[in-house]
Amino acid sequence: EIIPWLQIAVATGLCLITFQTLRATAARPTEGKFADRDLPSLTVAIPARDETKDLEECLRTIIASDYPKLEIIVLDDCSQLPTADIIKGFAQDGVQFIPGKPPAKRWLAKKQAYQSLYEHASGDIIVFCGVDVRLGVSTLREIVYQMLERHKRMVSILPVRRDASLQDSYIQPMRYWWELALPRKLFNRPAVLSTCWAIYREDIHGFGSFKAASRSVLPEQYFARELVGQDAY
Repeated sequence: EIIPWLQIAVATGLCLITFQTLRATAARPTEGKFADRDLPSLTVAIPARDETKDLEECLRTIIASDYPKLEIIVLDDCSQLPTADIIKGFAQDGVQFIPGKPPAKRWLAKKQAYQSLYEHASGDIIVFCGVDVRLGVSTLREIVYQMLERHKRMVSILPVRRDASLQDSYIQPMRYWWELALPRKLFNRPAVLSTCWAIYREDIHGFGSFKAASRSVLPEQYFARELVGQDAY
């Protein structure tokens, strides 16, 4: 008889932790008091491999952004499909093509792609996102406002999932809840979301770039762990 009560206690504890995490980390209303000329420059950096329709749709939403100081760079991570042609097709819209290289022995493939994107980025803030991300017109502006008004150096963005298959609607949300429901602060393992995250470029440099996390499955967690102790994540 003790097992059901124990299950209830654990479930209640996880619910409370999740609620507290969501309340502490949720986006807040911003004043938008920054003039465009005072905003930091921004790079959206996308690693792409064997992509077609998703990449096109992703780039179209980013190009439509109202952010005034925007750079868009896409790395073709040694694709077999015509990913490079798709990227180059957006050159007239300012999208920069970066050729990828086979990963060196000390690198996991995506981490080497991140490093190359970081080295080519010129923005003060870099937003790393996957090709399945669709941004609203003012999303990038809102991300920067949140960082400036809350004095954060890095943020992770939890997306709204739309038009997903039944399998996708189950698996990916479970990944999010895994990050949000556990008491990660106790273990200095802050919740991270690799789908879309933003960080100041100088902080990537200051923490040794992606070279310091070249074998990490979640390199964004490495930077988050460095910054959360400063209340900057």
